Amino acid sequence: MSAFEIGLVEWFYNNYEMQKPFLLNAVFAAYPDFRKQYFEDYNLDENEEDLPTLATVDELSKVVVLEEVFVHQISKDGVPYVGYQFDCRWEEEHGLGVLMHNSRVVEIDGADCAYVLWIAEQDRDG
Repeated sequence: MSAFEIGLVEWFYNNYEMQKPFLLNAVFAAYPDFRKQYFEDYNLDENEEDLPTLATVDELSKVVVLEEVFVHQISKDGVPYVGYQFDCRWEEEHGLGVLMHNSRVVEIDGADCAYVLWIAEQDRDG
């Protein structure tokens, strides 16, 4: 690992707590759409037991669990892109991914958006 890459990991270590509320608020805001799509895709009646309606960000733990964090070697202004991969109740096979740069959510979708590099490159160069 290069000194540059170590610096990016150190940035993450020092700034995770700053990123956390932006990350969780983005997942919470997107959850109703993921929930709705799940029931439509599988032609199911809404079942509060499977995917409950959530009233607060703190309730996210009922439906998602953080599995992996990816600190990308791609950065902008010295700040790395960081991907968060979650296990989630509505997409058990593929999971949920969130790609962030600093306090901004770049993309939230399937787990792959947390770890594929081209999304970060496109955002950085775009």
